[in-house]
Amino acid sequence: MKKNKKLTFNSLSEAAEYMHTTRQGVYIAIKKGLLKAQKYGKQWQVTAEDITAYLENKFNRDERKDEEGALYFNLNEGYCSVKQALVLLSEELGYFSRDRLYHLLRMGQIKARRKGVTWIVPLAEVEKLINAYKQQREIGEDAG
Repeated sequence: MKKNKKLTFNSLSEAAEYMHTTRQGVYIAIKKGLLKAQKYGKQWQVTAEDITAYLENKFNRDERKDEEGALYFNLNEGYCSVKQALVLLSEELGYFSRDRLYHLLRMGQIKARRKGVTWIVPLAEVEKLINAYKQQREIGEDAG
């Protein structure tokens, strides 16, 4: 009888290469309990099966929910993710840099709140930003 051999990675670096991420990313997923792994001495072992399960269960930030099950990002409720805000900004203004948006968030120029590592952006703030950029363009066109 043939035994089914599992593909196993004997280091975080090997697992990270397989997952197309960093060693640190794999380690954090293990420490958070999101990725199953075994530690033998100082060496971590991760199976391809566990990596596949982790990647399938990894959630989309746009669909994050609070403890009661309510979506963090609900456009109907007036809140969006950074990704959704970028789509709205790009539709109205053309290209808008993700780095620029994060800078505005960190500097407090867009009033948003954090939930862990996630920014929750009010749609009203996105609309204010769109209007401000449109006004700047109009002033620039009038001066030119």
